[in-house]
Amino acid sequence: GVRGRGAGGAGEVQIAVRDHGDVSVSFWQFHQDKLWKKPNPEAPGDKGLSVGELEGFLESTVAATLAERRVEQDRFDSLDPKEQSRRRRQAGGVQIQTSTCRWFHLPGSSHAAIDHFAAAYRLHETVTKTCKATSGKPICSWHQTSESYYDHLFVAAHYIKESEEQCPDGISAFGYEQVFMVFLPDLNTIISIDANGEKTWEGVTDLLDNERGFVRTNCDTSVLIYKLLDSMIDEVYPLLDLYGDLLEHLEFDMMASPEPTDD
Repeated sequence: GVRGRGAGGAGEVQIAVRDHGDVSVSFWQFHQDKLWKKPNPEAPGDKGLSVGELEGFLESTVAATLAERRVEQDRFDSLDPKEQSRRRRQAGGVQIQTSTCRWFHLPGSSHAAIDHFAAAYRLHETVTKTCKATSGKPICSWHQTSESYYDHLFVAAHYIKESEEQCPDGISAFGYEQVFMVFLPDLNTIISIDANGEKTWEGVTDLLDNERGFVRTNCDTSVLIYKLLDSMIDEVYPLLDLYGDLLEHLEFDMMASPEPTDD
């Protein structure tokens, strides 16, 4: 059995989400000393994981992750009880975690790919349905499973993107885009889904190339999901700057022409 709990944000934003049937899933696997990724820039023609390849790849990846976790469990069990208690406090609740981080990114709402992720990682039914939905609101929910290492945090959020369209006054318009994230702390794994297939995460992926950087040295995908959310928040600043400039021009116009007008 699976049960979930969580709270959604107020105010629903309508998002047009398409079923991208033929997509390529990107994958990063890393720890401090090594980074492996698909698509591999050193392999010409490597476009990432197709939906057809995804099911078998997920099966082998989950098996490898669980094997690593068993090794870490054996190491933890061999420790002195006091050291075990210290590590529990230090980890903030996550006692056993593989040191290898894994991140999947799905560019586009491919229902077949989402089903593969749901089956491999025991995702809650509500999470699967939300990732396929045609509209969404901000959500942050925690879902527990019968096998605790599949427990996962689900985040649905929007990032702001400048549109090619312009308003009548010549100012560029902004639009909302939907993104979903699933974080499995015990498996040290993140799944991100960009509903419309346009999110590149360039600033975050650059961090993974730095083996001495904050993300690689921590060997913890909670740091990675923090960076993903932080990058989305940074994208709000151009919109705030735009509003600030508009208000400033409005103030100057009011000072220059304080009398009522017919406009």
